[in-house]
Amino acid sequence: MTLKKLAGALIAVGLGAAAFGAHAQVSGDKVKIGYITDLSGLYADIDGQGGVEAVKMAIE
Repeated sequence: MTLKKLAGALIAVGLGAAAFGAHAQVSGDKVKIGYITDLSGLYADIDGQGGVEAVKMAIE
């Protein structure tokens, strides 16, 4: 794949993602915050449960 085709493909993907992005919605007085992390496996020691606790402390 040439650089020109790759650049065109990346631009197309970027425009598509921008056009169909998710919209935030609030229902009631609650706001849900999601946090994705590894609780097992290779990266669990780096972030894992400690990251979950850090997010909880940051919210408080």
